[in-house]
Amino acid sequence: WDIYGADITDVNESWPFIVAEFANDQSEPAIHSNIVVWQDFVETDWGIYGLDLDYPDDLFVVADFNFDQMATAIYMNTVLWQDNYSGDWDIYAADITDTANPVEYLITPYSDDQQAPDIYQNTAVWQNGVAGDLDIYSTDITDPLNPLTSLVSGYENDQQTPAVYGTTCLWDD
Repeated sequence: WDIYGADITDVNESWPFIVAEFANDQSEPAIHSNIVVWQDFVETDWGIYGLDLDYPDDLFVVADFNFDQMATAIYMNTVLWQDNYSGDWDIYAADITDTANPVEYLITPYSDDQQAPDIYQNTAVWQNGVAGDLDIYSTDITDPLNPLTSLVSGYENDQQTPAVYGTTCLWDD
């Protein structure tokens, strides 16, 4: 798998272009403005990489540590992903204002699995398996050291794969 794109201003005239085409698999792209991020399988696990479409030769690393980093989301200069560093899935973020030195921080310091992140402005959402089934949570990441987390949907059975825009959160139920 590789990452491709197209300018869809005029679909009759659009031609695909290569965003990321490397030896192993690249998948799960996310885009905001001209910044693209994706998960990339490098050697033995997944990491998060990105580039500015205006400078396609300037690949940067958002997060590539031992264990897997997957499921990207981006808004402005904040990238989210799920990370298996602690033995279960947690949601991490990075400020990529300086792409040479992303500033990473943990959003969900909870047990069980937090997965499928999305972000809009300062609101991050994800699915959480803490109650025995999947529920949707959100947090305001204005202050990354003190995120304000709240339950969005804790109904019976699973709620999963959230998406957020403005003050609206959607999910599969």
